Amino acid sequence: MLGPEIRVIGDPQTRVRRVALLPGLSPLAATMKNLPDSDVILAGETREWESVEYAADTVAAGRKKGMIMLGRVVSEDPGMNVCAEWLKTLTPEVPVRWLPAGDPYWRPA
Repeated sequence: MLGPEIRVIGDPQTRVRRVALLPGLSPLAATMKNLPDSDVILAGETREWESVEYAADTVAAGRKKGMIMLGRVVSEDPGMNVCAEWLKTLTPEVPVRWLPAGDPYWRPA
């Protein structure tokens, strides 16, 4: 579930059919490659002076596009659970367990 900590670029009324998932740290090249073929980029972390500005300029130019920023840790955490399950199959003699990172931030009321 996406919580109140996400940040969004684009018109909230835009119909979304195709999402490009860029978890973790995503370079500008990944945003530039994926945004033309997607309605929205779901990103973990980007350099805000690059990808965020590119997405904002795309929207300002009248294109029905968007970007949702989750944060790096929040976007990578579910994949680490999958990785832990995979590691268990490779080394059954070694105890492996996922320790959820959760959201590292608190928010003032």
